[in-house]
Amino acid sequence: MKFPICLYDAKTDSTVSALLLGGTYHEASEISRFIRLLQLDRRLQLVDIGANVGMWSLPAARVTHVLAVEPNWRSMSRLAKAVDLGAVSSNITLVHNAISDVRTTLHVGVYPINQGNAFLINTSKCIETPI
Repeated sequence: MKFPICLYDAKTDSTVSALLLGGTYHEASEISRFIRLLQLDRRLQLVDIGANVGMWSLPAARVTHVLAVEPNWRSMSRLAKAVDLGAVSSNITLVHNAISDVRTTLHVGVYPINQGNAFLINTSKCIETPI
C-alpha cells in the first residue's frame, strides 16, 4: 500500500521520521496486521489517539473511517497535508487536541528531537519543558 506522508527531518524527529527516512517503517508488521483486520470486517474503524504524522491513520484511512487525535500542531499540519495529498479526507476526521483524564486547560510540550512525544504541562507547577 502506498500513500503520501509528510515527515520531519531526522534531527527534529529522531524516531518515526528518522526511521522512515532511513528506509524502516516504524511498527510496520503491527500496522500491516491491523490493516488486514480492518479489511476483513468493514464495520471496524480506527481511533488513533496520538496520531503523530499518521503512521497508523493514513493506511487505515484507505480501508475504513479514522478518527485521528493529535495535540502537536506541527504533526497535525503534516497529517492534514498528507490526508489532502492522499485524497482520503472523506475517510478521516482530524482532531487537534490532547486527551486527558481530567477536563482542564493545560499547555502542550514536545521533546525537540522526538515530535511524537507530546505531553501536557500544568504551568502553575512547571515552568520549563524537558530538553
